[in-house]
Amino acid sequence: MKNVYNGKEYDFIMTWENGKHIHPLYYTQRFNKLLKQLNINRKIRFHDLRHTNATLLLSQGVDFKVIQTRLGHSDINTTLNIYSHVDIEMQKKATEKLTNLLGGGKRVAKLK
Repeated sequence: MKNVYNGKEYDFIMTWENGKHIHPLYYTQRFNKLLKQLNINRKIRFHDLRHTNATLLLSQGVDFKVIQTRLGHSDINTTLNIYSHVDIEMQKKATEKLTNLLGGGKRVAKLK
């Protein structure tokens, strides 16, 4: 089946069994229903899962270029500046690694 939008043909990844594309709002609506069923009363966009994906991969030491490719960003700066977020656990790991590199010296400050 051809998927045409504004006169241009697209080869969509997410399609129904008949080949017709699935409108992105479908996922947004399903995601919102799921949040409601789980009694999660926060404003979380379906798109936010992409940011979470990038941050989780980064926290596991996955290379930025791999994350960039998985997210489909043509510019690494999009991945670096918009999609990857640093949390306190990442900061703690970085401090521990640096401490180990410097011979395991005593800590001067403690991260909460």
